[in-house]
Amino acid sequence: MVLGRILLAASGGGGEEGVHVPFTFEELVAFCGILLIFWIVGKCVERLGLPALVGEILAGIAVGPHGLDIAPKPDALMMVGEFGLVLMVLEAGVEVDLASLSLVGARGVQVAFFGSLVPLAIGSVLSKLVFDMSAKTCLAVGASLAPTSMGISLKVLQDGGVLGTPTGQLIIAAAVMDDVIALVLLSELEALKNPTPVNFIVPIVSSLCFIVFVGYLATRVVPDVLVKQLVPRVPKKHLEGVLLGMVFVVAYGMMVTTHYGRGAPPPPAVLRG
Repeated sequence: MVLGRILLAASGGGGEEGVHVPFTFEELVAFCGILLIFWIVGKCVERLGLPALVGEILAGIAVGPHGLDIAPKPDALMMVGEFGLVLMVLEAGVEVDLASLSLVGARGVQVAFFGSLVPLAIGSVLSKLVFDMSAKTCLAVGASLAPTSMGISLKVLQDGGVLGTPTGQLIIAAAVMDDVIALVLLSELEALKNPTPVNFIVPIVSSLCFIVFVGYLATRVVPDVLVKQLVPRVPKKHLEGVLLGMVFVVAYGMMVTTHYGRGAPPPPAVLRG
């Protein structure tokens, strides 16, 4: 950073024709300050017996554009948060025990099914009865209530030390499927802008294909390849780095594929972890 500023000064960065620094020192100080605020508020909320994530969310709302508006570069912070969510979902995949998950799979699907459709129905009906909204708006309100938020569920379960328990695996399974349903609903809402059969069918088929294909690779193919072919050939001191690099490469590829394939990202994200 110091070298960058020296080169910037040498190139005439202070003038109009120089290189423009996209942030100021005050914005850097504000960024460090809000990170400190998040940490302090999270610890205070933990002392009240609540997950630190609750306090961090409240602190984010307070310092954000709709609160005190002291967070610098909110668009950049949103991108950083999105990247953190990707890493969190990958960690969820690493933490998931497939043996335990298979035992709660059917119950997880049931919980996710009712956990998505019941809020969808409640939100849609109340929007129509209370606010007399249009059918499309009512469906959008109901769909916004459908997701469980796997990222928040994962963080809370990790903090409570119950992620590896049958109950924790059940919640993760339900959250994954819940997010799938919510994302498919979102895709269907977007398809209403151009209501063609292809726009309605592709998100559903794409999501199912990604889940089945990536799930098969993650449970049947990749473990054998790693154990029988890769692990014996990699020196032990380099094994963790190689595996971590593979995770990030596969994650990058799957993230792009699911986005442009109009599939639901959470399940492939968990499975690639």
